[in-house]
Amino acid sequence: NSGTHRLYFLCFLVRLLLLESGIVGGEQASNPEVRARRTRRRNYAEERKRRLEEANTALEDEGIMVEIYETIQDELCYKNRLLQREKQKNVSLKMELNDIQSEFEQDRTDYLDTIRRQQRQIELLQTIMDRVQPCIRRDSNYHNLDKIKRMAKYDEQKNEWILPHMTVERTQLPCSLSDATNPYRVGNPTANGGSPDNNDSLDISRAVTLSRDAEKENEEEARFYAKLTSRTQSQPSYFASRRANQLLNDAGEFR
Repeated sequence: NSGTHRLYFLCFLVRLLLLESGIVGGEQASNPEVRARRTRRRNYAEERKRRLEEANTALEDEGIMVEIYETIQDELCYKNRLLQREKQKNVSLKMELNDIQSEFEQDRTDYLDTIRRQQRQIELLQTIMDRVQPCIRRDSNYHNLDKIKRMAKYDEQKNEWILPHMTVERTQLPCSLSDATNPYRVGNPTANGGSPDNNDSLDISRAVTLSRDAEKENEEEARFYAKLTSRTQSQPSYFASRRANQLLNDAGEFR
């Protein structure tokens, strides 16, 4: 640069002055004025050289500081860009976290609502069972619903409840009177206060009618319970108590 050129020029000038001083000194080496003048010139030249070196050193230091400053500025800009990028990433992650929390709260609310609805449905079915259980015939195995619940099994493959078949246990009541003393026994000659000949035909007709009525009633009950059993097995329910509710509904339709 210009400072270096000036330093080289001054060094060259100092050397030239020293060379001239030596030549002059050779001719007038014993002259005090010449020696003093030569000393002043040499001192002046050395002083100028010293100042130029200091100025050049200052310029070099300033250049180094400028380079350091530029390097720091570049690094600062790079760090700022990284910081802005991380800030944007942080904002994106916060938004994603908020979305996940919102979805979680929504799912949690839906699950709680579903649980409440199912609980209310269970309570409703249990209330209906408690209300209609006394209406179930006592000779049916479904009269004891707790026993039916214990006997029920869940099929994992079919995803349905397997309930026991509906049965009716018929009990034969013992006769309170013997056949000989029963006035209403079929064929008893003293029935209805008539003679044996007059009452035989009436007793036979009544027996036939009662037998037909009993057979008809048995057939209707058999069809009714078969219908209930088929519907119970063909329509699986999520809750076991729903079976009883369905049986009761079918019973109401049959009536």
